[in-house]
Amino acid sequence: MSAAAADGLNRPARARLREHRAWQFGGLASSGVLTLDVMARDQIDERSSLVCAPTGGGGEGPEPPEDGDADRSTDVADAASGSSAPLVEHAALAAQAISADEGVRRVVLFGSVAARLSTASSDIDLMVVREDIDYRMRHQEADRMMAVGIEAAGWPVQVLLTDVPELEWRTEHVRSSFENKVLEGSITVVDRPIRPEQVRADKRIGAETSDAGEAASRLGDACETLTAMTAAIMADLFVTSRSRTLWERLHRRHSVTVIRNATMILESAIKSLHHSQLGRWPDKASDPWELAAAVPDGAAKQQVIAILDRLAKIEKMGPTVDELSHTDWRWPGPRTFDVPQTWWHTPRRAKCWATAAVAVAGIALEAVMPHLPDRPDIIDTDQCLAAAQHAVIGWAQEDPAGRAALAH
Repeated sequence: MSAAAADGLNRPARARLREHRAWQFGGLASSGVLTLDVMARDQIDERSSLVCAPTGGGGEGPEPPEDGDADRSTDVADAASGSSAPLVEHAALAAQAISADEGVRRVVLFGSVAARLSTASSDIDLMVVREDIDYRMRHQEADRMMAVGIEAAGWPVQVLLTDVPELEWRTEHVRSSFENKVLEGSITVVDRPIRPEQVRADKRIGAETSDAGEAASRLGDACETLTAMTAAIMADLFVTSRSRTLWERLHRRHSVTVIRNATMILESAIKSLHHSQLGRWPDKASDPWELAAAVPDGAAKQQVIAILDRLAKIEKMGPTVDELSHTDWRWPGPRTFDVPQTWWHTPRRAKCWATAAVAVAGIALEAVMPHLPDRPDIIDTDQCLAAAQHAVIGWAQEDPAGRAALAH
């Protein structure tokens, strides 16, 4: 790789990671200096197959490099350097570095980069398929792979880590699985023959094994986040300080936490409807509005869309969704506090989001719960919802905007 190309790739990695996903790596970037213990590029396994072949509607990928090339990544890096958004070429660099691990047999690119719709705020989304993984160490291993991919590509990388038995089961038996969504318009970047002796085909997979299980898991996620949101609301209700400035800062900080929790509640609750009704995944699987539109037609969908429509109208009283989208609140980062014109509106906005989140969670609970098996992670969901409703009502009645949201 040329020195100019390497500098062009590494320089944005430092700035982008601090802004975009630094929190996922334990605050390594918070001091302004990012140090990642990763494999050097010259140690990348030359035997990996870099094919960039489309597996769905993702379009043509770049031609694989010729065998015997002294530096397989030079041409890709030179083509990618200087880009204002992550490209397939950046993904190829990340995938090649990650696949230095001999157990990695397949790396699939999906999301906006695969669709050639990436922007400066986009991630490189990769599904990495190993022959076998210890599911207890899945998150640690995925974090390690993300660090390797970021160092190689110079852009934020997200890794969905699975193995051959899990992928085969979930694509065949879990119709609403995210893996099926991923494979629809993806590009296979690394593809190696599977070694049957390395695959434990009879083991129990780590992810949910049915659509009902997925729906229950999402409902459990919503319950956990409802509890976190309730705690933030209760903390705000009891904020007292002789300093007006300190009181306002604490109030706004709690409000930001509530909005983040509310967006995740909306996402989890609507996804539970998706899994229970076998809905088709939208392009942006984290956007509540797109998720709701993709839910199969029915009373629950109509109710959810009506709530989100009212929320969108209330949003227009302050910053628009385009100025500060739900994803800016969903992912903890500095951008929440880099938009000063939204500060005055944050507490009122939080009460509206909390009200919408509790309402949508209630709809999902009523629609999904009767069809789910008894599970310890959802057995107290109704109590979590009742506590959140009580807290939100008391919190929202403090100002006219909150009362207007409750009135609907």
